[in-house]
Amino acid sequence: MLEKGIDYRLRAPVPNETDVNSSLTTYFQAGLVSPSQTAALILLAQIIKEPCFTQLRTQEQLGYVVASGVRLTWFRSLVAGISFRVLSKTHGPDEILNRLEAFLLQVQSLLSSLPPAELERHKKALITNLLEPPKKLVGEAGMHWGEIVNETREWRRNRLYVEGVETTRREDLERVFGEVCLGLGREGRRSLSVMMYGKNHRMVEEGEMGGKEGGRERGRAVWFREEDWLAFRMSRPLFPCSPTVLSSKY
Repeated sequence: MLEKGIDYRLRAPVPNETDVNSSLTTYFQAGLVSPSQTAALILLAQIIKEPCFTQLRTQEQLGYVVASGVRLTWFRSLVAGISFRVLSKTHGPDEILNRLEAFLLQVQSLLSSLPPAELERHKKALITNLLEPPKKLVGEAGMHWGEIVNETREWRRNRLYVEGVETTRREDLERVFGEVCLGLGREGRRSLSVMMYGKNHRMVEEGEMGGKEGGRERGRAVWFREEDWLAFRMSRPLFPCSPTVLSSKY
């Protein structure tokens, strides 16, 4: 469980000293989610995917790998979030993170002006994908086994997601994005960035930051070295097990 109002940043050199590639992976944690909230996040991720690639890969040419999407983590509860990933040999993690923050403001504007017809197009495409049956037996077995292991036993989960997508409005997407990715809520956002530095990009020492903690104006940044990360992870509380959160009545 990441603390609200803090941007956690893990900085480390790439293990291979000859590797010219640097990378940034930033994760915005939404926390425990219901089916309707998960549906809104999945829809939001689908709407963001193409603009993210177009802006950061095609126009700004940050790197040859630019990806974004929803991240769902299971173990007796469902914790969701939105993640962004960039791999680059021309830009360091710090610059990529600044560009990502600028892009997030563009997304805010994009959502506020999203035409109803465009929203419906995204909804229909996502619903079609959610209702598509597994192509192989192993896929169906894996889907059901996950429900058994997590003791949720929600056999119609994708149908619940479809119902959530159908009722999601543009205002809901704006609110979710503002709270999760921009920290517009009262307590701020939960974020974690893994910043890996290739040989072409020097990792700035903490003392060289001019006393700035970094992060957005709404929060603050806490920096960690690789050797500090395990201790940090062990110090954080876990989300409670909540199998009933995602269980429908059947």
